[in-house]
Amino acid sequence: MSFCTICGTQAKDSSAKFCHKCGASLILEEDNSEKDNEKPVNKDVARSNDEIKAKRSGTYELGVALEEAVEEILKAEGYSTERRVRLSGKKGTSEIDIIASKIHKDIKEVLAVECKNFSSSVTVKEIRDFDGKLKDLNIKNGLFAARPNFSSEASQWGQNAGLQLWNEDDLKEKYFEVKIGRLGEKGQRLDYCLPLKINYEKATEINIENKDEVEIENAKLIWKPYYKFSFKMKFSRTNPRKERHTYEDSGYYIIDGLNGNIPQQSDAVKNVVKKIIGQSSEARDQIKETDLFLKELDQDPDADLDIKQSNDYNTIILKPIISEEKARKTVLTNIVQDNTHTTYYKLKRDEDDLFAPEKEFIAAPNISEIRIIDSEIIHVPKWEVEFSIIIIR
Repeated sequence: MSFCTICGTQAKDSSAKFCHKCGASLILEEDNSEKDNEKPVNKDVARSNDEIKAKRSGTYELGVALEEAVEEILKAEGYSTERRVRLSGKKGTSEIDIIASKIHKDIKEVLAVECKNFSSSVTVKEIRDFDGKLKDLNIKNGLFAARPNFSSEASQWGQNAGLQLWNEDDLKEKYFEVKIGRLGEKGQRLDYCLPLKINYEKATEINIENKDEVEIENAKLIWKPYYKFSFKMKFSRTNPRKERHTYEDSGYYIIDGLNGNIPQQSDAVKNVVKKIIGQSSEARDQIKETDLFLKELDQDPDADLDIKQSNDYNTIILKPIISEEKARKTVLTNIVQDNTHTTYYKLKRDEDDLFAPEKEFIAAPNISEIRIIDSEIIHVPKWEVEFSIIIIR
């Protein structure tokens, strides 16, 4: 019996072609690349097959399809949404993944959304095409949601075009905010947190000439959880020449409590915070912000802070999704990786031979030689402010 690759439901009949629960195809795709070159492609069928392949390759982000996740986030922000909308423009008919709209001060705001689930960064071409589509349809507000992220050129183009760009990290944070942010109570205490150095007035300050034509539509103060593990390590190894090498290390590792990633930092702060390679896919335009954040975490956090709701903004306290045990295992694994040392030596009989090959000796710590001194959850404040333009008639 076959199982649906989308919802996991077992097929009632071995000859079934579609899932009786979600309707997804149960037929595995074949490689028909050569046949495709010989006959015309039905665009509707091709798109349907692409969607099925995309779902099988991991489109489901946080348990739902990318479009569904984005739609849920927008609905939580007060939008009414409609998916797969076909609109007519000067150059023909175009399809928009999501059309979101809401009424703000008797004015209807329309937001067009493009969703892309790629295996690599979104290129500037995709952003350019989306911007051109919006101009053709005369839609002024656009959001491009994509995973994993955007190339630096695509990010720059999108910013210049006035588009909102959500990468994978943005999507996860916003989705968790929708799912677990609602659990926040009006009076909560944070055991450890970074100090709130920017108040509401500073966060909502507008430094533009026509600031009277701009107003605050929505403001949120989000407290995001991070694990901080302090450790010490010391071990010794003896190579075949009976030469003993001793290695020591200490410091701390930071792990995102929502997705288990290690925040990436630039070379400027590698001496402050240990770098774990390959764990984060943060875009280049976020590195400076991450540097500041990691430098802040190098200091002692505030303790026992009472969090109260405000009439000016909504306070959201996010709880960790990643368990402390899983975060600890990630730390131990990376301490071993970061403290694996390779040295070279020659056999005694070859000491005087300049051309004799050197032998490789690899030394790595055991888990038992690593001591986690302390672990704590530190909440980091982040302002998220939405502005809208006042239309003066």
